[in-house]
Amino acid sequence: CQWTLTQNGLQFVSGYLNPREGLSIVVGIPKGILYKPSAAQSFIWFIMDNWLWILCFPIPFIVGIWLLRKWYRAGRGPMRGTSIMVRYEPPEDLTPAEMGTVIDEKADISDITATIVDLAVRRYLNIVEVETKKLLFFKNKDYALVLLKDYQNADDLNSFEKKFLDYLFDVGEDNGKSPEDIGVSNGLKLIFISTLKNNFYTKLQLLKSKLYSTLVKRKYFPQNPETVKSKYYGMGIFFFIIGIAGSAVLSNWTVLWAGLPSAILFFIFAPMMPRKTRKGAAAAIPAKGFEEFVRRAEKDRIERLAKDDPTIFERLLPYAMVLGCADEWADKFKDIFKEPPDWYVGTNSLTTYAFIDSLGSAMQSMNGAVISRPRGSTAAGGGSGFSGGGFSGGGFGGGGGGAW
Repeated sequence: CQWTLTQNGLQFVSGYLNPREGLSIVVGIPKGILYKPSAAQSFIWFIMDNWLWILCFPIPFIVGIWLLRKWYRAGRGPMRGTSIMVRYEPPEDLTPAEMGTVIDEKADISDITATIVDLAVRRYLNIVEVETKKLLFFKNKDYALVLLKDYQNADDLNSFEKKFLDYLFDVGEDNGKSPEDIGVSNGLKLIFISTLKNNFYTKLQLLKSKLYSTLVKRKYFPQNPETVKSKYYGMGIFFFIIGIAGSAVLSNWTVLWAGLPSAILFFIFAPMMPRKTRKGAAAAIPAKGFEEFVRRAEKDRIERLAKDDPTIFERLLPYAMVLGCADEWADKFKDIFKEPPDWYVGTNSLTTYAFIDSLGSAMQSMNGAVISRPRGSTAAGGGSGFSGGGFSGGGFGGGGGGAW
């Protein structure tokens, strides 16, 4: 650049500068001509030059401390660290779907399939295996759910179970068949599980909300766990957007330092923030004790219990399903019961071994049907919230299923 000495100082002239290019000027001035700024003035200048960094730097630490305190006071829930005693029965007054939700504070796909089996055990449904067509030596199977009695005014069904039955028989189709056509003489109406495919997913979010609201109303949760998680996820998204937008507007990545780590912290803590009430925590403890019994009970103990209560296998099977240990439970009874339950009707005469495999396949088909959706579609209310899982072919599978 060129410089010129004027009466008022020095003038520097440069050629054309591209956007974001700068001009640096170095001038040597003898000591004593300029006064050294005071410490206070230097501090003020430092603040003015670095105000954005000073403002943004502590934000992630403040957010982290706030979230940790919030989790410690509320998210942990009551009665943590209570010892687990083995129990031979699930908690009283909780259906399988409710117990599964109370334990892990989220609704799983196994809660849907377990509810179907539970309704069958209570003689509201029959599950019927149906051969649909043959190709050479191979046979395709579908499964029908047959309604056996009116449920609208039933005192032993809660609002979630009634709504679930409403949705099943509103969405599903009978393919022109009657219960008598598939060998059920006392059925009121039926649907085929395959007809739920690409249709039932629109009801899952509504079912999940109904299940949560039932548990909140019964004071197992202080508020909807999904709402709690959504609030913290929403705050994380807000910080992320502010970080990106602020950095773009100010042309300074300092704002991203505040936004991105804070957003990550919210995403990490969000799943941990739902909590149970003291009543909910008190119910979760015996549920975990029951899980210990299902997983570890010796065969001779099971034989004694089955002798005293012949219904123990089918009655507790739905609870084992939501715990993700239905395989272990079924395996303990393979040599005890010789006849499958009457609520499951196979295409052929079923041994206990064949019944267990066949029911596992039926529930796997149910899982796939209720969560499937047409390509490119989204469920009402922001998606079904379901992910796959729950049963493996040829048995019940060990996993408890994905969240709704």
